[in-house]
Amino acid sequence: MSKLCGLNVVQLREELQKRSLVTSGNKEVLVARLREALIDEGKNPDEFKFDGADEDNEISTGTFTTAKMKELLLSMSTEMKQIKEQSEQQSERQTEELKQIKEQSEQQSERQSER
Repeated sequence: MSKLCGLNVVQLREELQKRSLVTSGNKEVLVARLREALIDEGKNPDEFKFDGADEDNEISTGTFTTAKMKELLLSMSTEMKQIKEQSEQQSERQTEELKQIKEQSEQQSERQSER
């Protein structure tokens, strides 16, 4: 884990890219930009440690922000809606298939009883 001042230019650009921020400029500009982004995220840039900044690390270090939580919940909600829609479509298809099988079975039974 590295602190902001210990990141090299490549690492600074990676962190800025993760946040969809401009990645051009010299190290001083990149540090300033990332410092501002961390402050906007509610993090202390002098204490925040980078190691890929995965969500588990954010949670365990207490740097997991309300905005990040809302973003994750919205993402999960969207995924759940998609899964629900897919499930409903699949259920409708299966119901239709069962109706067709039942009709075919009834028709076969009628034919056999006519013989």
